[in-house]
Amino acid sequence: MDINAVVTQFQGLPPSVQHDLLWDLAQKCEVLQLRKVYCKMSSLLSFDFVSKLPSEIVERVFLYLDAPTLCRAAACCKPWRQVTNSDKLWYCLCQKKKWLAFGHLADPKWSEDDRPFSPKAKAQHKLALFRNAGSGSLQPPLCRWKLVYMKAFMLSLRWEHGVYTMSPLLKAHRDPITAMDCDGSVLVTGSKYGTTKLWDLAEHNCTCTFDSSHTDEVTAIVMKVGLVATGCADGAVRVFDSRSGHCIYKFQRHSVSVECIVFDGRVLVSGGDEGSMFMWDISTGQLLHSLEGHSDGIKVSIVVWLIVSR
Repeated sequence: MDINAVVTQFQGLPPSVQHDLLWDLAQKCEVLQLRKVYCKMSSLLSFDFVSKLPSEIVERVFLYLDAPTLCRAAACCKPWRQVTNSDKLWYCLCQKKKWLAFGHLADPKWSEDDRPFSPKAKAQHKLALFRNAGSGSLQPPLCRWKLVYMKAFMLSLRWEHGVYTMSPLLKAHRDPITAMDCDGSVLVTGSKYGTTKLWDLAEHNCTCTFDSSHTDEVTAIVMKVGLVATGCADGAVRVFDSRSGHCIYKFQRHSVSVECIVFDGRVLVSGGDEGSMFMWDISTGQLLHSLEGHSDGIKVSIVVWLIVSR
């Protein structure tokens, strides 16, 4: 039988007859024959528009996809993953969700190790990276705005499922709050006009208002082992009993505002806007050291200095 003659004769048939003939032939074929036909036909029927169309048009098409669909597209193949790993695509998705504010927290040097996985999943991911380190099969890192989207998405999920909750508003200050410290169960706040209050976070109420010995704005607060140390714009450092609210010590050595304090329950270091630092022994109320040398105000306290002082 001449195959070419059969093909020529088939081409001369009407389309409806061709369809019926093909269907009849398919029903007469064995499974292995159908598989072979399918393998040859799949390449003829498939059309990858990502590889055929200009990149600008491809990007325009993907801009219509939402985040879950974009992630499924990224799982199709390596070229599709590269196309979907685009800052422009994920920036637009962040913009639609109003998550652009999370962008300023993003570090361009993020790697895939920073993805918001659970500790177990993150460990498995690192193990996979280790195993594939020499194979050269690792994918390029995720783009910056996709990481921003992932982190914002995980935050929203935690709020939605109650992992994060917001306690009732704590209202007692009549002036702006300028300093605070918290140990997880107790919160201490200081205000612009010198008021200091202690809050029970479990009961959501104010349990104590400290002695109103501040003559100016409270600039710093540190809470340790039943004591609360405060720095004030009047240049004084005060130590209060957190149970009674009474002032135990008052250290007046700074000539201007106290900007920061470090306190571990026994030794306290204060830094002032004039550039001086003073180290105090809380048990005796004595000045241990006077630290000079800064040419400008001290805004950040150094915890290591407490260790050196012992």
